[in-house]
Amino acid sequence: MDQLARKSNEDILSRTPSIVWPSDVIKNDATTHNNSDSNQILKHALTDIASRSTVHGISNIVSSKSIYTRLVWILAFLACLGLVVYQLVNIFVLYMSFPTKTTYGLDRHFEFPSVTVCNNGFAEYDYSHAHLVENMLVSCKYAHINGSCETPSSYVSSKYGTCFTYNPPDYLARLSGLQGGITLELNLETHKQTNGIEYGMRYTVHDKNTFPFPFEDGVTVSGGDVGYIAINSRQIQRLGGDYGKCQNDIQIFGRIYTAKVHVYHSSVG
Repeated sequence: MDQLARKSNEDILSRTPSIVWPSDVIKNDATTHNNSDSNQILKHALTDIASRSTVHGISNIVSSKSIYTRLVWILAFLACLGLVVYQLVNIFVLYMSFPTKTTYGLDRHFEFPSVTVCNNGFAEYDYSHAHLVENMLVSCKYAHINGSCETPSSYVSSKYGTCFTYNPPDYLARLSGLQGGITLELNLETHKQTNGIEYGMRYTVHDKNTFPFPFEDGVTVSGGDVGYIAINSRQIQRLGGDYGKCQNDIQIFGRIYTAKVHVYHSSVG
């Protein structure tokens, strides 16, 4: 009897339905409604921002009713965006390559260059050294002004011995021809030279305070002749730093050490 009573009680309990409290249902429904409202608010805000956007294509994508029209606007927007990115990348690459631009201009006046004069007869038979400048130079004048030349500086050449360089102090050439140039009258002193020497003067024009190259760049004038030399000045300013490997002028022994001097001494050495 006890077993039958216990079994009937278990059957009654197993058939008793579970009870769900109304508070749980209300809580779950409130959470679902809150998430849905948040999503709707966010969607509405994004749609409003996109429809008012000044970016071309975005507002048309949002406001288009037809899916085909919207697809066309999406493709057009992506194509334009890709073109903009492509141009920005090209501009950045070009900027990082540090491009340079070459400009040409005419200057009405420029710094007068240096003139180096060498005697082909580099040695005197009655003097242990070479010719003296006070014996070789008869007259010198800049722009037809007498006495405008200072004492020239000496330069020793392995080919011509002692040469003389004329550096006009802070003189700007404003006129072309003899009116704005230098005029030299030189004495070859042929009576003091040894036999077999080629009589004449070797002179070259070069940048101020640079090493001269009378043998490589010079012109020979024979005795008794009048020689004229006309030059066209071309000044090139190159950028250093990130734009190239150019360096500022380096002075050695009071002269500018140019690339040509470096090549010459390297080949000789």
